[in-house]
Amino acid sequence: MDSAGLFGIPMNALIPMDATTVYLDGNNLGSVDTQSFIGRRRITSLYMNSSRITEISRETFGGLSNSLKRLHLEDNRLSELFGHEFEAMSNSPLKELYLQNNDIVRISRHTFEPLRSLSVLRLDGNLLTTSPMWNMLSGNSHPFLAAVYLAENMWSCECAFVQRLSLIHISEPTR
Repeated sequence: MDSAGLFGIPMNALIPMDATTVYLDGNNLGSVDTQSFIGRRRITSLYMNSSRITEISRETFGGLSNSLKRLHLEDNRLSELFGHEFEAMSNSPLKELYLQNNDIVRISRHTFEPLRSLSVLRLDGNLLTTSPMWNMLSGNSHPFLAAVYLAENMWSCECAFVQRLSLIHISEPTR
């Protein structure tokens, strides 16, 4: 269903109950509603990139909380993550979250808290100037986090921001 010109998530009839990988990329989805994926408990990879998504409703991905491992939301029109987008995914197996090349200017400090299995987070190519995620990047709240991409943002050069950035411990992967 990629590049099918869809104007909403095709519900029940078009996404099979036993689907494991779903491609909804290249559409015109706009807002992603709360009950978009109810009953689709086997989806492990969801591609919604380049679909002109502007907003993700509360508990949109709740139906996928026990299966989803890869979520592609890159190249959309998201401008803000309010903190409720992933709250229904508490203790989910989500390992990879792709949010690069959106228009994100603000991320709530609680946005990624439920995603404790996250190992890859792509936020590069957005419009971020500051980051409320320092606890996530420097603490033990996300023990599997191995890669965070933050390049090509509009980072602030204020002293406090640079000081917090320098406190993040960056380690080389062991071989």
